[in-house]
Amino acid sequence: MRGSRRRAPVSPPVSLRVERLVLEGLDLTHAQAVVVQRSFERELTRLVTLSGHGANWRGATVPAMPAAPVHTDGTPRPAQLGRDVARSVYSTLRKSP
Repeated sequence: MRGSRRRAPVSPPVSLRVERLVLEGLDLTHAQAVVVQRSFERELTRLVTLSGHGANWRGATVPAMPAAPVHTDGTPRPAQLGRDVARSVYSTLRKSP
């Protein structure tokens, strides 16, 4: 039948708030820091949305969370750095109770 395709279930919107993200040992310009932040937020939201864990963490607060180190080769790649940091934070969140 035409037009009878099943639609994928719609995931509820995910809203994350990271009050403070500390990245030590990086010499970033303000513009680069903004790119890191936006890339981080997009990737972390994407990971939580795809995993379906968002509902499990609803209302959760994590006062401080050391994530696994993210290594760079010293070349500033702010968008990639933001994604890598998000993956590290997400991995740590998944392991927490």
